[in-house]
Amino acid sequence: MFKFEPEDFIVEEIAANGDLLEIDKPYSRQDEKLQSSNHFFSVFALQKRLWTTSNATRQIADRLHINSGRINFAGNKDRNALTVQLCSAFAIQPRQLLALNIKDIKINGAWLSNGKVKLGGLSGNRFTITLTEENIGSTDFRKLSAEKIEMKLKRQNYCIPNYFGDQRFGSARKNTAIVGKLLVQGKFKEAILNYLCHTDEGEKDEQASKARKLLEKSMNFHEAMRTFPYFLKHERYMLSHLTQSPNDYLGAFRKLHRSLQLLFIHAYQSELFNKILEARIKKGKLLKPALGDYYCGMNDLGFPDVEQHKKIESKAQQKMVNGLISEKRAVILGKLVGFQTELSKDEEKLLGREKVKKEEFVMKSTPELNSKGTYRPNFAFLKDFACAEQKEGGKRGIRLRFALPSGSYATVALKEIIS
Repeated sequence: MFKFEPEDFIVEEIAANGDLLEIDKPYSRQDEKLQSSNHFFSVFALQKRLWTTSNATRQIADRLHINSGRINFAGNKDRNALTVQLCSAFAIQPRQLLALNIKDIKINGAWLSNGKVKLGGLSGNRFTITLTEENIGSTDFRKLSAEKIEMKLKRQNYCIPNYFGDQRFGSARKNTAIVGKLLVQGKFKEAILNYLCHTDEGEKDEQASKARKLLEKSMNFHEAMRTFPYFLKHERYMLSHLTQSPNDYLGAFRKLHRSLQLLFIHAYQSELFNKILEARIKKGKLLKPALGDYYCGMNDLGFPDVEQHKKIESKAQQKMVNGLISEKRAVILGKLVGFQTELSKDEEKLLGREKVKKEEFVMKSTPELNSKGTYRPNFAFLKDFACAEQKEGGKRGIRLRFALPSGSYATVALKEIIS
């Protein structure tokens, strides 16, 4: 939907301690006193342009001649953007990172630490986005002005639905959640064949699309090893296993890295969340707490403190939460369904239509992928929102700046703003 130049889509990570990592600004902390000379990390501020986080860290690992598994980060950042975030590298000295020279990658600081950067270990992100005719389309852009955007968001208390963005469901083919559902149902053959054979308009490589269609017709794994392009590495790992053991679909699935295996499960949970949220919005209940809902307050940084969730069990509590929401001091929580989830009536109905039971998130064949479920805010406040008209080179633009909590999508915010 959006086609941004990197400089028009800037993402600056807000670290767990609240520090903002800004573009082109040196960032450092004091070296920690190491507990071991063999087991240590260098934490570093990675600035990148036109790189996915995983590809950038893989390139850094290649230059350092280490396995990419030794580099960790708190969250993925957009490819078509200019971004900065914290990462860590195991048993690498800061000077090695600072000496790197890679196109469109900068290290804005590095220091020694006893611990690594962990997935999810960030508070949020600050976005600076410039809207133009080129990146959102002339029809939409002509309807917009900074004043109109400000008025609209003010009416809705600078709040947006907290949908998962399209990125959650696959950057090209949109079948990640479908594969996840089949895995949850224990249908490994169907899941693997869908992953290998499904193609749609999102797949731009003609050779890849043809190879998938051919495999779907022939089910010849040996032939597929000849026709599948080499850049489809995950598919080729699986196909290689299936040439040796044609009926061992579970074994083929296990050839994927655990992070990718989990991605399918998480995508399906995210799809269920989006469907429940959409139904709630249609009923006009996005911001209206109800008996039985869960909610949470905000932490010191003004982001939802999901770990401190509570259930609304009385009319008085319901009224109190309603007041907190109007003051931007609380959010209603939805659920990422897992085997421990206390299902609402709407969630029970949805799982019934999906022909999935929550108990199936206990995955007997792959227990390492079991998911007990968790909570996620149904909506997010655009923190410190600012909006201004600007002109550069005679062209009009609208510059937006706002912060969102970890796990919320700026693209979802933009769709809300533009609509």
